[in-house]
Amino acid sequence: MILIKTYTPAKRAIVSIFFTALLLMSLGTAIFAMLALADRKLALVLLICFWALSAMVMVFGVPRYYRFTKLDLSPEEICYRSGFISDSRQYMPTSSVKSVTTIITPMSRYTGLNFVIINALGSKIIVPFMRKSDCREATEYINSLIKARDGNAETLRSVKSE
Repeated sequence: MILIKTYTPAKRAIVSIFFTALLLMSLGTAIFAMLALADRKLALVLLICFWALSAMVMVFGVPRYYRFTKLDLSPEEICYRSGFISDSRQYMPTSSVKSVTTIITPMSRYTGLNFVIINALGSKIIVPFMRKSDCREATEYINSLIKARDGNAETLRSVKSE
């Protein structure tokens, strides 16, 4: 039986995403307010379009991302599925993984802004918004796969040299 570990994004990161979106929307509103000094009608139309697009992303895009995003780890392959506007899937055989990097931000317990970066020759998978415990667990699991593979390679090298 193959053990597959599945990780999903941290729900706490939604607050950080909404706060960042609110800051960007405020900045955009300020820019359109300055544009309103030159052409009031155009600025109003652009502002309405900007707020409508922002609302659609926040109401439909972010929940869709959280519903579809997951990271599956198995001894044979790594599969990262994500979907903000469209579905994307990234596959990487674990035999090609060279290193894994974990980024745990300050206050990550409250923000959920933790990242795992899986590196291979010529490719990279970036997994954002993971729980701190999931980041550490995934990193340890991938590192154990790398060490087991490298340990087998060392055994083969020592056998060939004899």
